Amino acid sequence: MPVTAIVGGHWGDEGKGKVVDALAAGANLVIRYNGGNNAGHTVVSERGTLRLHQVPSGICYAEVDCVIGPGVVVNPAALFEELDMLEAAGISTARLRISDRAHLVFPFHVEVDETVEVARGPKAHGTTRRGIWPVYAEKAARTGIRAGDLLEPQFLQERLNEASRRATALLGRTVTAGELWYLCEEWSDRLPGRGRVRRRGDSASAHRARDRGGQGIFNGGRCGSNADRAWRWTRRPPAGTGTGIWSQYRPAAPVWVV
Repeated sequence: MPVTAIVGGHWGDEGKGKVVDALAAGANLVIRYNGGNNAGHTVVSERGTLRLHQVPSGICYAEVDCVIGPGVVVNPAALFEELDMLEAAGISTARLRISDRAHLVFPFHVEVDETVEVARGPKAHGTTRRGIWPVYAEKAARTGIRAGDLLEPQFLQERLNEASRRATALLGRTVTAGELWYLCEEWSDRLPGRGRVRRRGDSASAHRARDRGGQGIFNGGRCGSNADRAWRWTRRPPAGTGTGIWSQYRPAAPVWVV
């Protein structure tokens, strides 16, 4: 199945969401492959103006499978608000799947982002202060917590113990494993409990779409390496490497949005 990769070539706000929404009309799979809820894709449809941050822009089409890929960092609390907004607009989110390898944004990540940005003073990087880069830093260090960890309580508890110690050291206040566990229980009720997170669920959705033929869309954010500071928007490289299923498809036709 051929795919088309949508990549932002500037500082954001290039209209990537509108491009994905237009192309998704002829596709059967849309995968969001990088970034987090720092992104904003606005889609205007007959159901009104929809502001998407983590959900792929193809969600407006009933026949399109949508996947949040392993290259994305997911803020569950913000995602739930987005899903509620879509359902209220009459748009089903039942076709949305989340990769078990996508990393999760906790409130302490947001606090770390805010604290570090304030400490930079006049040399602040201008981050969105939504905890994106701290999660990608943990991902690179192999210490982050992934969506699939919610399916493994014993392993999750070990990771939360480690995360609470790191957060306490970084913030200078006590962050307990218990409060993180409470959040995970709440998230588990709405993520794995509704079948959204599955082991290799992103690949399964991709295989179904491939078998049906048609077109796939890789829905990404901007290209971080082309800004004045490559680390201002911390994301995986472009062109679909964050989809987790790149090798299964014919080379993508890139759409560079500026």
